[in-house]
Amino acid sequence: MPTTRSGATTIHSAADAQQPDTSPDDSVKPLTPTSPRREITLCPDQSYAVRAGDQDCPLLAIQAAFGTGKTVVGALITARVAAATGSTVIATATTNTAVAHFTDTLLRLNGYHDLPIMHFVPDSALVEGAPRTSVDLDILLKRTVTDFADVLSPDNFDKC
Repeated sequence: MPTTRSGATTIHSAADAQQPDTSPDDSVKPLTPTSPRREITLCPDQSYAVRAGDQDCPLLAIQAAFGTGKTVVGALITARVAAATGSTVIATATTNTAVAHFTDTLLRLNGYHDLPIMHFVPDSALVEGAPRTSVDLDILLKRTVTDFADVLSPDNFDKC
């Protein structure tokens, strides 16, 4: 995995990447937000946090100053754990806005589009004007009939 002069790890877009380097020193999977296409560079602390997320750890907390990349690192860790284990991963934050931003970042990670993602927004937060995402629970439920019309039994179709 290439590094910059400052020791930061460079994450290349999937279009430019061949095979990800999975050496023990740096096993960060190539990623890029889907739009606009850009290169993301993780600093050494961020790379360390991503590798820490690969450990068999039931809980991981990220705390850092504003603008240090917590959302990207957290989304990457979440995607990697979910993809590697096939298990449900729950991510939370202190505000509804932060959770919505995290969800949007997770949805933009190239190479993880097949992950089932759901954003729960309590009714009280909706009344307060919480940010919306394309995977909010109420939106997913409303789309159930059209998204699964071909596999729903007539009885279940009527229930939806």
